Amino acid sequence: MQSILTPWVEDPSTGNVLSRTLNAYRANFLSMFGLAALINIPLTIWSAYMTLPLLQRMSQLMGQMAPASQGATSLPTLDQSALNQLLGVYSSFAFTYIAINFLLFVLVYTAITYLTSEHIFGRNASLMEAFRALSGRLPLYSVALIFVVVLLVGLTYGLALLLFLCGFGFGVIAWFLAGLLPFLTPVFMLERTSIMGGVSRAFGLGKLYLWPVVRILLVLGVASVVVSMVVGYVLPDTGTIDITNSAQISFNNAALVNLVISAVLSALLLPLFPIAFTIMYYDARVRYEGLDTALAATSKTDARPADIESPRAGALLERRDTSNIIIMTMIVFGVLIAFYAVMYMMLSLSSTSMF
Repeated sequence: MQSILTPWVEDPSTGNVLSRTLNAYRANFLSMFGLAALINIPLTIWSAYMTLPLLQRMSQLMGQMAPASQGATSLPTLDQSALNQLLGVYSSFAFTYIAINFLLFVLVYTAITYLTSEHIFGRNASLMEAFRALSGRLPLYSVALIFVVVLLVGLTYGLALLLFLCGFGFGVIAWFLAGLLPFLTPVFMLERTSIMGGVSRAFGLGKLYLWPVVRILLVLGVASVVVSMVVGYVLPDTGTIDITNSAQISFNNAALVNLVISAVLSALLLPLFPIAFTIMYYDARVRYEGLDTALAATSKTDARPADIESPRAGALLERRDTSNIIIMTMIVFGVLIAFYAVMYMMLSLSSTSMF
């Protein structure tokens, strides 16, 4: 058993994680990509149709903030009603984003986590086996996801009042998300746990493995952005979405085709995230909790993490967490500065081309 569950304890590098991620993906490509495409394509189309009216309304509201003429020297005041509508639009965007990711976690991440787990144990499972094995865990996992969303919203509002003015809150939110979300699915799908116990377990393991997780997130995130940019460059003029005409807001056929192509390419990358996090989950448990030894000590020949009792989670906040939050804050600020610099350059180029 130890030879199976100690795949890269001696070399937990990002390159090794990515290599094993690609190997697991290759071994289950049809199942994983097929599931991701089956779920992601309709969700992408649904998201586009849901956000299209919001984009049009946001364009109208932002237009009220623009100078009335080229020679205007000041911006008109945005009244309270328009401001409330703009906040409502942003809230609708956030709700749509959360709903889509909730469905992806429940319908895609769970099954891929199970398939990856079985691959690590040297067995190829089917999607039917995955959903059959996980059917009893999905309700608890769904409630846990809702709890995490509520917790995140509450944490965001609380930090907005206390810390966002000095920027420290951004690092806390990033630290919380990077520590909790990557191992949330493996813990609930592979262990016997409760809502609070599972959330605490996922957060505890995630904090122990914070920087390897962040490196994987950055690598896969950059890959996703590059693919999106390539798709946008290759298919720039084959379809447009009209958000300027309030009487008729719709896709043309070419835009719909582009949307489907983007969804397919996104589905191609989507399984990489749960695969990598499942591999890292097992490495964290072997490295810090001796999972391989515990499974080998059971009487079952095909023992899995659910067959043994999981260790209790550690303290919510430890000494090393403070330094991690500070470092995370600096990283977030660097990313935000780079993002706004790129956006400023793009807007400047766009404004220059208009005159």
